[in-house]
Amino acid sequence: MIPEPLNVLLVEDRIDDAELMVIALHEAGFDPTWHRVDTKEAYLHHLAQEPDIILADYQLPQFTGLQALQLLQSTGLDIPFIIVTGFYEENGLTCMKLGAADYLLKDRLGRLGEAVRQALAGRALRREKQEAEEAEREERRFAEALADTAVALNGSLDLDEVLDRVLENVKKVIPHDAVNIMLLEGEIIRTVRRQGYEERQGPEPPSLPSYQLKDVYYYDWMVKTGQLAVIPDTHHDPHWLHLPGREWIQSYIGIPIQLHHECIGFLNLISTTPGFFNEKHGQRLVAFTAQVATALQNARLYAALASYSETLENTVIARTEALNSALNQLQTILNNSPDPILLVQPDGKIETGNPAFKETFGYEFTEVSQQGLLSLISPKWAKPFMDTMFDVLSKHERQRLELKAQTQNGRELDIDLALAPVNVEGQNLPMIVCSLRDITALKEVQRMKEAFVSNVSHELRTPISVLMLYHGTLSLKPEKFHHLKDKISREIKRLDLIIEDLLRLSRLDQGQVQLEEKLVNLNQIAAEGVADRQVLAEQKELNLTFEPGEEAALACGDPGLLGQVLSILLTNALNYTPVHGNIQVRTVTWSIANRPLVGFSVQDDGPGIPLEEQKKLFDRFYRGKTGHESKMPGTGLGLAIAQEIASRHQGEISVHSVPGEGSTFTVWLPAASSTDPLPFG
Repeated sequence: MIPEPLNVLLVEDRIDDAELMVIALHEAGFDPTWHRVDTKEAYLHHLAQEPDIILADYQLPQFTGLQALQLLQSTGLDIPFIIVTGFYEENGLTCMKLGAADYLLKDRLGRLGEAVRQALAGRALRREKQEAEEAEREERRFAEALADTAVALNGSLDLDEVLDRVLENVKKVIPHDAVNIMLLEGEIIRTVRRQGYEERQGPEPPSLPSYQLKDVYYYDWMVKTGQLAVIPDTHHDPHWLHLPGREWIQSYIGIPIQLHHECIGFLNLISTTPGFFNEKHGQRLVAFTAQVATALQNARLYAALASYSETLENTVIARTEALNSALNQLQTILNNSPDPILLVQPDGKIETGNPAFKETFGYEFTEVSQQGLLSLISPKWAKPFMDTMFDVLSKHERQRLELKAQTQNGRELDIDLALAPVNVEGQNLPMIVCSLRDITALKEVQRMKEAFVSNVSHELRTPISVLMLYHGTLSLKPEKFHHLKDKISREIKRLDLIIEDLLRLSRLDQGQVQLEEKLVNLNQIAAEGVADRQVLAEQKELNLTFEPGEEAALACGDPGLLGQVLSILLTNALNYTPVHGNIQVRTVTWSIANRPLVGFSVQDDGPGIPLEEQKKLFDRFYRGKTGHESKMPGTGLGLAIAQEIASRHQGEISVHSVPGEGSTFTVWLPAASSTDPLPFG
């Protein structure tokens, strides 16, 4: 058996007693290296060298074994201390109570080897326990730091803020001198954040470094293997990319950031100390990077949501397989969606949804969860909706459907409905993720576009057809030019009127019409407008009159645009008033809420306008039943133009009409002394 090496400090004044103890140790299988001391100073000197064990006589001429024990305890060193006494056993017991490992009598040194081994074993156990406790404390600190990091990283859905928080929190988990985050874009690695470089390389450059993936060995290797790279000493690694100005990088650890087994970037830590990073750091970095990947995933999903709802639908479908585990993360994203998104049971009952549902439909979930999604669908669309639900459940495929739904207050919405099946553990039939996009405004634009195309096509077709007919006639019979000249001129003017209406409305919409603000006398505008149309009224056998108000009708505005408003109202009255009818133009004044108003009205005794049509009179391209039946030219843009001009003057147009009794259109404007907008709408 090979003797065990043992460094022994003997506190003994008698050399022969010391040698006896050394002999006993040899006989017990030790190979001792020993030093004998008998003074306090020598004792403290050798104590600083941390011997394996101390054997001390209880009674020395200059100080006692008890004092030697107390001096050891004051240093905090864990060195087994054995009392060797010649006469009094009670002295040894006293020392053991005060911390000695053992005691034995000098005439019983045969037990010395066993006592030493037990003392050394006791110290070994204490050290193992301390190391275990320290490891446990270290793991607890790491777990707490990781938990804090998870809260911090997942506390934001903004990508830039998440990247900043990664740099702030990685230092809590792994010490380092510098850190950077790189994102992988195709075959290009781009640095997006870094910290700790400024004091070593100077101020940040205008653009952070980027590399080709194939040019950096370890990045390429991490992408292919999915493993982290630990390089204790970069200067002795054959694959390390040595760049000028980077000599300070002595130790490196990097890990790929992965989402769904796909590398999207790298987290790299750097130390200026060779051999600093090890496998334990690597294990911690793996746990930390899992949090980073989750936070980056949430930030990307949120950015996609803010950009377009279609991306949200695709993202939700892609994430449904992990719905149970990702529900808490996904909830944050869904709460920020502008479109209602619901989780629906196979029988149509609503399981849960996002806040946009209440904003769109006005219901709380508790109000409709039992009735189910069908309760929101307009009755006409109930069967197509149920058929689509059946297809989703039976074919396990995504389906889309446009239908109409009703809000809590009865308003009908056009809805683009997207349904996707979601497998749920323990259920035979899948749940359904339902996205409802309100496309009412888009449908209205589509209807307006169709109406515009229809009306404009109709209005343009007639004069163009006539002009083509006259052109053909002139080609065959040029002598008829003088006979057809006036007719051609009228059709050209008709085309010009239609196009000018379209251009005028376009200019108003685009803000290209500048108001010429000046003091306007509405009596003068009304008088001139009536005078200009007297001849036309007489030709139509209509009685057109003007009745000025008793008070001056002064407003601040653009006389040319206000004249256009009067022209539009007079043109409509002249077109729809029957022969021998009356058209009365008046200027009026009024006061509402202590604000003086002025205006002009055009009253006729024509066919009148039904109440249901009055609500749509100022809609663009709208022509009522009377307009279509009259065969009179028009695009349905006149009143829309007039209303837009009045609105630009902080005014409004009101209408009073009774079918069979005629109509009165009144333009109200703030009086010249008032700049407050009208309290309409």
